[in-house]
Amino acid sequence: MVSWDTIFQILSCIENEEVISNTSQQSSRLIVKAKEEFNFFYMVKKGSVRCFSKDYVYLYSLEQGSFFGEYNILFGLFSNTYYQGESPKAEYMVQLFKID
Repeated sequence: MVSWDTIFQILSCIENEEVISNTSQQSSRLIVKAKEEFNFFYMVKKGSVRCFSKDYVYLYSLEQGSFFGEYNILFGLFSNTYYQGESPKAEYMVQLFKID
């Protein structure tokens, strides 16, 4: 079975890949807003992403290896969810692969 580290090493070789990181001052960065168009596929490399409804009610969290945005890109849909980076500690960073 392939480990997440191997998958992340492969993703790191993709030219259009960008890693989004929260800084210690920005531990809960909003990644995608509800009603916003998805232009990228995201994969959680480190940390987690909290998902909220349009009314900002907590729905669920995405952990390492989880991904989002693929369905919206394929069908040209807008997000119906807020995606927010989640860091339990200020020194802990959330990292995402952002692939176009």
